Amino acid sequence: MMPSVYFRYLTKCLFIGGEFAVIELSSFPQTSQSYFTNQGFWEARLLGVHEYHHFHITSQSVSFHGRSVASSQHVFFRTFPEKPHDDKNVSLCLPTGSQMSIVWGACTPHRALLLSDKGTFITKNAFLTYEEIKVDPGELLMPAEGYYVVFDAVLLENGSIFRIGDALFWRDNEDGKLRKNPIKLPGEGVKGLSFRTQCADYYPLLGFELATVLAWTDHELYKGGKALDWKTNSNYMSNILSLPKTTKILTAAFGSHPASFGALVMYTDSVQLSLLTCYETEGIWKTRTLLSTNVLQGPFQMLFVNAALETLLVWNKDTMLYSLHNDSEWRYLRIMDSSNISQEASGSHIHHVVMDRSRNMLVKMENNVLFFCKFGMNKLFRLPTWNDPGHSVVLYLNQKEQIIMLTMLDGGLHVQKYPLQMEIRSAMQGEVHSCPFIGFTHNMNRPVYYIDKEEAIEFWVQIVYHEGKNINVTLSRNKDHVLQITERTHFESVRHLDTTNKTFTIYQDADYRDMTNNSDLIIKKSRNSSDIVTMELLPTHIDYSCNLPKNQISHFFVGCPPNRHIRVIKLIVLFLVDHREFHVRCTFLTAIPFQDLYFVIHQKI
Repeated sequence: MMPSVYFRYLTKCLFIGGEFAVIELSSFPQTSQSYFTNQGFWEARLLGVHEYHHFHITSQSVSFHGRSVASSQHVFFRTFPEKPHDDKNVSLCLPTGSQMSIVWGACTPHRALLLSDKGTFITKNAFLTYEEIKVDPGELLMPAEGYYVVFDAVLLENGSIFRIGDALFWRDNEDGKLRKNPIKLPGEGVKGLSFRTQCADYYPLLGFELATVLAWTDHELYKGGKALDWKTNSNYMSNILSLPKTTKILTAAFGSHPASFGALVMYTDSVQLSLLTCYETEGIWKTRTLLSTNVLQGPFQMLFVNAALETLLVWNKDTMLYSLHNDSEWRYLRIMDSSNISQEASGSHIHHVVMDRSRNMLVKMENNVLFFCKFGMNKLFRLPTWNDPGHSVVLYLNQKEQIIMLTMLDGGLHVQKYPLQMEIRSAMQGEVHSCPFIGFTHNMNRPVYYIDKEEAIEFWVQIVYHEGKNINVTLSRNKDHVLQITERTHFESVRHLDTTNKTFTIYQDADYRDMTNNSDLIIKKSRNSSDIVTMELLPTHIDYSCNLPKNQISHFFVGCPPNRHIRVIKLIVLFLVDHREFHVRCTFLTAIPFQDLYFVIHQKI
């Protein structure tokens, strides 16, 4: 509870030298500064929602490598038990013999919904405990099976949405009643349901709530928010895409950027696949070229990887392919020389895919065979077997980015942590694989940065590698026209180790003085002045054994930050009227040319 005298003295010495602890909240775009107390420890007040805190403790370096505060992450949250069920409540189950499926909150991953053919289970503490959730049929007909057959589900803040048959149903957390209302939710023809996989709460889009849920029929795509108010008459889902009858929506997912999403469609007359993408704030759909997929047959699933440039993973039951950097490169994931993953898993099909923020990707087959890949590489490695082929298993990524393996046994649900790094090393034993760099670190570690006019932000990045490896660091970004970047590089070579230090200066060089009228000014400002730019720092070469930092992506809000007043330039103009001096103070809110200004001077007699 209290540090010893020696630790207190050591901490004070480091504090005097410039070291202090910084607390960064994952769900809040600001850091909490700590204060050194007389008792010899740091103290900080946490902002944000008190029901859930996920924060990282980092250290302010005294020198470039000198840190004494160990980096760590912690999670504190409150859980509230479900209301007890009565005799009229009914279970929700997948079709008999189905593989389990799981969905968890993008911003609150400790909350998860597990669907199985034995029931639907909910956890509010990352499966330290869990319980079955049931529904009150209310005015709905009781199913003949004695339970409702569910195909998909999503978890919202105040309830859950289930796809039962070809309709969507709502279960409220308060009363547990199952409801169907075509006004709020599509009541027929629903083919799929998708949930956001990347947290968007920190995305600096002011005055606009991003969607959380996607649902689609054969020809229409709908979006919904993170909470549903059943008591009001307002619609929860809105139509965002309508296609002709000759086009069919196969699947949909949220994009690499929090404000984007995509839909995979097929033209029935030509059996051709296309990818439609759209920014939610713009509402303009664009067609993107998909790799030739004549050999691929559905059903399809897809996952957009969090990146500065659109990055996509698409798979069916047997084959996986992915694109990098806005479709500039398409590749098949292979095992040895074959792109058919099922052949290497004794004919079993792909069950589901899990990827953490360090781009470690696990592909689980229906017979519980596991494959590993560092996303961006095109080869899959088979990991050691953990479960019998007959067991029902699903993978879950908790709030600390740990892989949890959930196995449904006769005695109930078995929960165990999966040692991913150890299993990777075991699978690669004897293989010639080594990470091309020894260390890679940078200080672009906030999810959001704000850049106002005439401001600049500097970042440093360092990569250490063996002599002759020729490794570099790239800073990728979208919307190149909004911000300018200058780069400085310092290179060192000591004892066969090379070190590249880079400094990036990010700023906006917008000059409005050449604008002749307000119309040109407004057009130029809307296009180049204010926007959200996403940036990503990555080495030019990676390998399966590389440890990439989790904070590779940052969003830059260009414009006036929240809670800041507009700063204006004040000009004093001197006029001579009737041989008397009048001082007129003018405030320019926009860059209006001086010759366009008119003054009316009132003289009191």
